[in-house]
Amino acid sequence: MVWVEAICCDRVFDEARDAPRFRKAFRTLMTTCDRWPTPKKFLEALPSIIVPFHARPRIEHEAMREARVRSFAEIRRTLGIPTPDDDPEPPRAA
Repeated sequence: MVWVEAICCDRVFDEARDAPRFRKAFRTLMTTCDRWPTPKKFLEALPSIIVPFHARPRIEHEAMREARVRSFAEIRRTLGIPTPDDDPEPPRAA
């Protein structure tokens, strides 16, 4: 009961989502501990439920890039901002 209290304190688990995570945590502890682990060690070994977001590279079409450059030029003209001479050209998508 002490383990249940320590692990579930201020946490909500879903059996379908978390059962594989629990198994993985115990497999990790099984190979790294010489004695029975504490609940803290178990929680540290528990895999995160946060899935990293990997955005696909944005593909920019030449027409879109040219339209953006024209828009920025129009904004600069409207606001009276001189055209920068030392700005490198933005990278283009392959």
